[in-house]
Amino acid sequence: MRPLLADTSWYLARPREEKAPLLELAELSQSRDIAVCGIIVAELGRRIRQPQALQRYIEAWQLIYYVPSNQRLWHNTLELTIEDMRSRYN
Repeated sequence: MRPLLADTSWYLARPREEKAPLLELAELSQSRDIAVCGIIVAELGRRIRQPQALQRYIEAWQLIYYVPSNQRLWHNTLELTIEDMRSRYN
């Protein structure tokens, strides 16, 4: 089974639904691997305003699988987006 890679919007939606993202991930980790990637860390790092909260996230992210990325990965992602746009609008 592939690891669960929660995107930035998932992390941001949890508090609005009165749920704690890190607690939810801890529960989910009982049945599957959890992952994070650089863009999610960067996006959330800029949005978390409390230093103690950010530190908790950093500590949690250090315990889970980190998906490496490089320029090729982002290029492939862009290509998929372009293909999706073409199929929707052509």
